[in-house]
Amino acid sequence: MEATAGPGNEREKWAFTVSATHFCKLKVHRFTGYVVIDQMVAVVDRCRIINPKAAENQIIGAHLVELGWPF
Repeated sequence: MEATAGPGNEREKWAFTVSATHFCKLKVHRFTGYVVIDQMVAVVDRCRIINPKAAENQIIGAHLVELGWPF
C-alpha cells in the first residue's frame, strides 16, 4: 500500500477564500470626539455557501472587527 499527501480536488469543489469590503457612515462630535455610527454595509464576494447561518455570523463578526480597528 502506498500513501501520498498533497492537495486534492477540494479546491475545485469548494471556495477557500472570501473577499469583502465594509463601508461605515458615522458622525463624530467636533469637541468631544463622541462617535455615532449611522449605517454600516458589507459587500461580500462569496462562492457556494454550505451553511447560511454560519456565513451570516461570519459577516456579522467581520463587522464587529472592522468597527474595532479605528478605535
